[in-house]
Amino acid sequence: MKIHDPRPKLIRLSALFMAVSILIPTIVTPFFVNQSIYFTLAGIFNVTLYILCFLIFTFDKPKFWHIYLLLGVILISVTPLVVVTGGVNSQFTLLFPVAPMLVALLSNSRNAWAFSVILIILMVSITALQNHLPDFTEENTSIDKTRARTIWLIVSVGFSTTFATLFNGINHKLRRELTLQAYQDVLTQVSNRRSILEELDLKISQVTLQKPFALLLLDVDHFKKINDQHGHIIGDTCLQLIAKTIQQSIRQDIDLVGRYGGEEFLIILNEVNDIEASKIANKILSNIRKSKVETDNQSKITLSATIGLNWINQASSHNATSLIEQADIALYEGKEAGRDRVISYLEPSSSSNILA
Repeated sequence: MKIHDPRPKLIRLSALFMAVSILIPTIVTPFFVNQSIYFTLAGIFNVTLYILCFLIFTFDKPKFWHIYLLLGVILISVTPLVVVTGGVNSQFTLLFPVAPMLVALLSNSRNAWAFSVILIILMVSITALQNHLPDFTEENTSIDKTRARTIWLIVSVGFSTTFATLFNGINHKLRRELTLQAYQDVLTQVSNRRSILEELDLKISQVTLQKPFALLLLDVDHFKKINDQHGHIIGDTCLQLIAKTIQQSIRQDIDLVGRYGGEEFLIILNEVNDIEASKIANKILSNIRKSKVETDNQSKITLSATIGLNWINQASSHNATSLIEQADIALYEGKEAGRDRVISYLEPSSSSNILA
């Protein structure tokens, strides 16, 4: 489970922002400045490009190439304006140092550095060809000043890219930590209640006869007694060991485990029949029996648990709550029968609701 990635939305909004940012001066500037019709036509062309990008990003599902399309449009829209308004002396080059930070925010550090290299090559090329390029501003600037400006722009682009890279590293670290806090149980390091219930809702929506799944509700036997006799620290150690044992007992690539609450764990076994589900559940209990926790007085606690098993092989009106309640019915029957066992839930239409 991960926190929702905001970048597709930011890419879409960036395209809209660029369109509006270019549209406003394209309309307003001719009323105050005597300029070539080229700039008005270029503004209309660029606004059209960004609106097309915005429509693509809005009506198409997020794709990896969306960011590259936006970056390409940015280069197509800015480069001609830079070329005909004085090259590196153009007011539009002020956007160059900002660009890598925008790329890092919308994509990743690697793309930010790649875009920076493109900008540096572009600036060096424009400077080298300065005397052969048209200049609609008709301003005379010395070659020394042009070269100095190029050097400072390159330094600025390098600095902003480095800053963006550091920012991205911090941002990604914080996002990972936030994801863990939102979806991982702090004590046992397995999924927390929220995460495992979201996964259960997803499985319920996808269940078919070809893709059945099993829901296990595991409860640690006599856990209150362990806490009362040995303290909560030992109790926490027991929960950590059981969570680790469950993870090692299930299929790592397709099964899921989460802490449901207290000493209870929910386990989702994907694409299993009832016999396979029972075998995995018994394997979990067998491995838990082998687990021992050493106490402060050098004695060892032998652990055990009881599992209520609910096998689901077809879509129904059941939701996560009702399926857990059914597993809990089986779990309760297992405790009544002496604990340390797996009990399977059967539909009420069967001759018996509970099958050991």
